[in-house]
Amino acid sequence: MRHENDYFCNYRDRTRRLLTIETNMKQISELTMRNLSLTLIISLLLSITSLASEQGWIYLFDGKNLDGWEQLNGKAKYEVVDGMIVGTTVMNTPNSFLRTKETYGDFIFEVELLIENNMNSGVQFRSLSDPSYKNGRVHGYQCEVDPSARAWSGGIYDEARRGWLYPLTNNEKARSAFKLGEWNHYRIECIGNTLRTFVNGQPAAYLVDDMTAEGFIALQVHSIRDQSQEGKQIKWKNIRIKTENLRPTKAEDIFVVNLIPNQLSKAEKKQGWKLLFDGKTSNGWKSVKSDEFPKKGWTVENGELTVLSSDGKEKNRGGDIITTEKFSAFDLQFEFKLKEAANSGIKYFTGNNGPSIGLEYQILDDEHPDAAKGVIGNRTVGSLYDLIPARYDRRFVKNVGEWNLGRLVVYPDNKVEHWVNGFKVVEYERGSAIFDALVARSKYARYENFAMAEESPILIQDHNDEVHFRSIKIKDLSKKEEAGIKLGIASYSLREFSLEETLAMANKLGIDRIALKAFHLPLDASDKEIKAAIQKSKDAGVEVYGGGVIYMKSQKEVDHAFKYAEKAGMEMIIGVPTHELLPYVEEKVKKYDIRLAIHNHGPGDKLYPSAESAYELIKDMDCRMGLCIDIGHTKRINRSPSQDLNDFFDRVFDIHIKDVTKAAHDGRTCEVGRGVIDIPQFLKDVIDSGYSGTVALEYEKDGKDPLPGMAESFGYIRGVLKTFEK
Repeated sequence: MRHENDYFCNYRDRTRRLLTIETNMKQISELTMRNLSLTLIISLLLSITSLASEQGWIYLFDGKNLDGWEQLNGKAKYEVVDGMIVGTTVMNTPNSFLRTKETYGDFIFEVELLIENNMNSGVQFRSLSDPSYKNGRVHGYQCEVDPSARAWSGGIYDEARRGWLYPLTNNEKARSAFKLGEWNHYRIECIGNTLRTFVNGQPAAYLVDDMTAEGFIALQVHSIRDQSQEGKQIKWKNIRIKTENLRPTKAEDIFVVNLIPNQLSKAEKKQGWKLLFDGKTSNGWKSVKSDEFPKKGWTVENGELTVLSSDGKEKNRGGDIITTEKFSAFDLQFEFKLKEAANSGIKYFTGNNGPSIGLEYQILDDEHPDAAKGVIGNRTVGSLYDLIPARYDRRFVKNVGEWNLGRLVVYPDNKVEHWVNGFKVVEYERGSAIFDALVARSKYARYENFAMAEESPILIQDHNDEVHFRSIKIKDLSKKEEAGIKLGIASYSLREFSLEETLAMANKLGIDRIALKAFHLPLDASDKEIKAAIQKSKDAGVEVYGGGVIYMKSQKEVDHAFKYAEKAGMEMIIGVPTHELLPYVEEKVKKYDIRLAIHNHGPGDKLYPSAESAYELIKDMDCRMGLCIDIGHTKRINRSPSQDLNDFFDRVFDIHIKDVTKAAHDGRTCEVGRGVIDIPQFLKDVIDSGYSGTVALEYEKDGKDPLPGMAESFGYIRGVLKTFEK
């Protein structure tokens, strides 16, 4: 499997620069042998120096001294040895920090570090030390260095403040990135409210938070209390930072922890999250007893949805509330804050035994009397109420009056998870023999087929106590992707039909992603028309992920294309700009953060006959300049689609899949599986490559009646993908 496209793009850039340096060094050697002028040799040496500082990197450590750094808090030893900073543990002293004298807001930071296996450390960033806060104790974000069996290296901890913000329980894949006993490469990206970490190129943590916008960077030597730990060392080298022209690495596929109330980041939106509570109104919620939101017992104030205390009086109660939508498989997040001894819960799969009878994610202060009831703690916070107790370390649950992050995941196969503050505390399978046995011994034993409804609303319980909720968001997991591939449609396939007809056909084909051609969303559409078209697509359950093919022959057309894509909320433009316009397009890609995927059109096309012809022009440009590989046109110039995917993978943003009758200029589109392209091999290569974009069918045959051929093509593709499923 490959890592993210942009990581490999950056890796390729670094490799190319190293090869350039190596070439220059070879030239110097040859020039010296020939006794050429000293001036020319110096010129080449200066070119190497400029390469080292290419793209705005500033080295924070010169390999000779600790100028620009100062030590805070503990008395651990920091020294320069063989061009490295070496930190050594000292007994009975607090955590020690070697901090930069400068502070930084937005930046990309990189360092290589080597730590002994039985130590702990971290890299502080956007951190502070103020005499008014805990006598100057260093506090703020820390990127964890954890060689222990826990393996949370790259997680984000809030030193001396809020504790764990992003433990690697949220990203299991990243736990294997750190290499014991070896040099490890760390990268920290802080751009606005987005904080991301990478260990050896692997995305580790993705945090959205606005508590601290600027601070210093510091290298930690952790305190020790065991004599056997004294004298342990951690080493750092190649410490550098960039503060201008920042290009973030694309890593939206990992779990995002967003601590800004009632807000969705761009990454979350792309992952399919939506808010169930907007922070301002009760829209999307109603009483479990009527179609209106309760007129008493609940408030929406200060960005919080609050169930009020009834003081034990029924007349003050508002009753349970439910979402107006129903859900079957989903990932639900929510923050909750309790008053002392308060009780509430999130219920799901209600309805088949009454509107408020169903499974419950328990929310309460564990000092509440109800927590002591039930069996072995199955009524404590995070538990599956009265069925399965939550298993957690109490120190990871916030105190009364503080916000806790709850998470409830229901998978299509009926596996269910409860999470508290990033830790999985309950796991079970709904409807299994074990589940049935647990129900049989619980208070729900009298209900037939308890909690086995196919879908239901999400319910928040009114248990007479004051409990606050915010940042309630959900992701639909009911739509399965065939063998890890996201199938879509290039709407040119349905060029003879209206947008409404096209969306209806997408539904018939079971497709929920589309790239709209101007036939369906005209380039000169008004803002109102664009908004209406996108809303129609959403209402049909079809995501408009891109637009095109869009041809660009002037700067005015480039400007218009990007404004059009921005208004439509498209993540990419599938385009064909002239060669001369590429630098201008690159400027727009940076400004709008919308990717460009250049579409190849095969033999006879003067601009981009192949993916290679486009790649050679954009390979040194911004990593959001990429390719839409049309495998039919690729085959018509007798190139291998799989080989192009492999060779240009770092820039492949979109794939148009089709089949053709010949590997020649006059090859024509046919039903997928009937032509000369080895579709099974190509799809296998797509899966093996780790490609995360869309594979969109562009069916150019039978313009007036394409549905039968498209259905056959998708049927063939899905049949092939089915053979890859384990």
